[in-house]
Amino acid sequence: MIKSPTGIATRFFKENKMIALTTILGVMISTSLIITMIMFISNAKQSLIVDITIDDELLKANLDVLYHYMIVLSVLVIIITALFIISNFEHFLYKYKHELAVLRSIGALRRQVFKITFQQSALINILGSFLAIVFSFMMYNYLQKAVEKFFSLKGEILSFHFGIALLVAFISMSMIQLFMLIPAFRSSRVLPITLMQENEEIEFSHLGLRKKICFSVLGISTLFIFIGSLSTDAPILIVFGSVGFLLSSMAIIPIYSSILIRKFLPIARRIFGNIVFVSLKSALPQVKKNTFILLIISAMMIIVVFGSTLIQTVQKGDEAYIKKQYETEIVMTNRLVDHSSIDVREMTKKIKQLDHITSISTQSKQEMGVITETNEQYYFDYSFADLSSMQEQGLLENPSTNYPQDVIVKDSYAKEHGINVGNKIKISLQYSNEQQEFIQNGEIMVTGIVKNFPYPNEIRDVLIDWNSKAVDSSFITFETAYIETSNPQLALEELEELKAIYPEIQVNSLERSLQQSKEMGVQIWTIFILVLVVILINIMFGVMNTFIHNLNSKRKEFAVLRAIYMGRKDIIHVIMTQVTTYITFGILLGVSLGMIFTYFISLVDPGILSFNFPLITMMSMIIFILAYIVLIPFASRLGQLNISEELMQGNR
Repeated sequence: MIKSPTGIATRFFKENKMIALTTILGVMISTSLIITMIMFISNAKQSLIVDITIDDELLKANLDVLYHYMIVLSVLVIIITALFIISNFEHFLYKYKHELAVLRSIGALRRQVFKITFQQSALINILGSFLAIVFSFMMYNYLQKAVEKFFSLKGEILSFHFGIALLVAFISMSMIQLFMLIPAFRSSRVLPITLMQENEEIEFSHLGLRKKICFSVLGISTLFIFIGSLSTDAPILIVFGSVGFLLSSMAIIPIYSSILIRKFLPIARRIFGNIVFVSLKSALPQVKKNTFILLIISAMMIIVVFGSTLIQTVQKGDEAYIKKQYETEIVMTNRLVDHSSIDVREMTKKIKQLDHITSISTQSKQEMGVITETNEQYYFDYSFADLSSMQEQGLLENPSTNYPQDVIVKDSYAKEHGINVGNKIKISLQYSNEQQEFIQNGEIMVTGIVKNFPYPNEIRDVLIDWNSKAVDSSFITFETAYIETSNPQLALEELEELKAIYPEIQVNSLERSLQQSKEMGVQIWTIFILVLVVILINIMFGVMNTFIHNLNSKRKEFAVLRAIYMGRKDIIHVIMTQVTTYITFGILLGVSLGMIFTYFISLVDPGILSFNFPLITMMSMIIFILAYIVLIPFASRLGQLNISEELMQGNR
């Protein structure tokens, strides 16, 4: 029984500085990326002014989406980081498997060997998280002005919040450390040296139990998603179910990856020939070791699919939402509708006098009223509006009667309560939502029934004409004005001058809002691409490192193939076939899981998804190109080594 696992862990740490430094760097980059982005978005949301415009509303909506997206993206980044660290620790376990076996043979307990690996991973994790806080603090202060200008924020971004940084770092560190239980547990199962050779290629232990756990989690996650999709009150079930589905699916990959490659062997031999068949056949014993390559590449592609689809879907949704808001080219709104003293008739008169305005119709804020009949009464939501002007602008259907304009009722409400054109109804109108007071106004005639009202029309049941003699409209203020113009740009300039008289009005045009929405979309895409670049650099370093380590461990095998019948080009072909197989499998798996995961997450707010296939294809090509640039020269060097020396020295 050894007395100091901590001392041994420290020695192993010092002897593996390169693995330790690269792992610390991976933790630092990933965690600092998460801290910086979450803090920027959180503080940018707080910096928006209180009385926001439509453009600020879109920015706020985009920041809200981006904030929630960053939470999910952070989980995926942590998974990638954990896989990267596990891959590095696989190298450590391979290098020190004999020493660990010797420790077991001289009396070391499994928990002591477990403690050695776990302490090393914890030390790396703590150092990486600490450096992440320092690095993110430096980057935050350095990039603050650039981000403020980039987002065109009107307020100032808040200072670096160490509480948020510590919380994010702690959560990230805890999640990564949970993943580190895997290599720690594997190290504790190393057998004494006398049994080492017999068990070096051992299959997955407790395979049946692993399958049961994975499929159980998969089933429970699917159930959560199904229940969450049936109820709008439980979106968290969809999130938990989606993450559980993703993790359980990725956990199944190591179990079935070798089976899939084995099934593909006959097809590969018929289509690509013997060299490809031999390369895939020789790769089978290494599939278990290279599983982390598949998982890391898959996780990268999941981020690409999920992020690009979400951003593109939100962009198209924003565009549709903006177009829905603009019934006319220019829309003017009252930001202080509940506390405004604007005289709508006077304002309308001033606007009509402007040179480039062709027509205007106005609509008041929404209030509540009551229709009273002999035996019952029922509520309705109403607004005052310029009914004649709206009909001239095409915002309302023309009535089928010649009655003077008085009240127009939405078709759905009219059918529900048996209201017809020509009916006289007794109504009471509410002064305001705050006072909850009603005033009896007598009878008013229904002069039209239409299917839809101008935007916003989600709730309104009744539109009453501003000039109706049956009711008094002086107690209510206008909310929206629909303006048609012969020249939108000049009309906007004229309307902006009215702000000196009516400072509470806000003027927007369809063209300008679409352009600003497009600019905000470019901002979000820029952030996403920067995140992808950082993640890509991080994971490709780990993938290339793992590939090179595994290829070095097979140098004797390559020497045997060269001694039998293969030349240098054939060895390059064999190596690159294996590399291509792993990358292709990882990309296809990641894209498939990414699409399914994105669809499940989208159930929180159902809509039509828009997958960005060009970006997915481009990222796939970049992964292949980077792998080929690094590994073809390395494979060429392996094909030129002295065969006799390689056969004599074995693995190095």
